[in-house]
Parts: sequence; C-alpha cells; structure tokens
Amino acid sequence: MKHTQGLFLLSYSFLCELYMANPDRQGQMNFKAVSGHFYGSTCLEAQEFAYGTAQHQFPKSAVELKKPSYLMWKGPTLKN
Repeated sequence: MKHTQGLFLLSYSFLCELYMANPDRQGQMNFKAVSGHFYGSTCLEAQEFAYGTAQHQFPKSAVELKKPSYLMWKGPTLKN
C-alpha cells in the first residue's frame, strides 16, 4: 500500500467475482454474475474474499460451496 497526498493506493493484482451457474436444456452452463469484484494481492486472497462473501450471501448453500483454491478460466479463443 502506498501513501500519496492523503490517498491510499492499493496495489492488487488479482480479482474474483461470484457467479451463479445454471444448466440449460442442452447441458450447457449459464453463468450470471451475482457480485462485484473481489480484489487481492494473490489469487488465493481474492478467492477467499469471494468465498467468505458467498457464505454470507447464500447461507443455505454454504455447505455445498467448494473452498478455495480454485480457478476457472475458459481462456480466450484464438483463431489463426
């Protein structure tokens, strides 16, 4: 954290977001964002912030939540 003229500049390199996943009739997953971004100085820290929020936001489903660490990335589609 840097202090500059009364401002604190936080340097976070990683972010997570909570999504709700629902399968459609063809078995494809539909994702809907249910939160803003959670930032952390490490990937694990950002995931832990998101996990903690999910536990509070969805208490009935908290038992089914997978604990960090995890990373979902479909990645970009590259065409030649």
